Amino acid sequence: MTLSRADNGDDPAIDAFLGFLATDIKQHPEKIKALAPDLAKRITVLTDGISVNLDDEIDGDVAL
Repeated sequence: MTLSRADNGDDPAIDAFLGFLATDIKQHPEKIKALAPDLAKRITVLTDGISVNLDDEIDGDVAL
């Protein structure tokens, strides 16, 4: 199996998920929490120097 980026921006699964998130946020805004500063700092440290190009092709097989 080969996994690749879709050519168009329409993805029904992503659209449905984003719709679900939007509805949940509207119905339960109290559930939205800020990222803890310690966690944000750890993420920054762990990803420092890592660059990602979302347009790069995925090499090899991908198991889903």
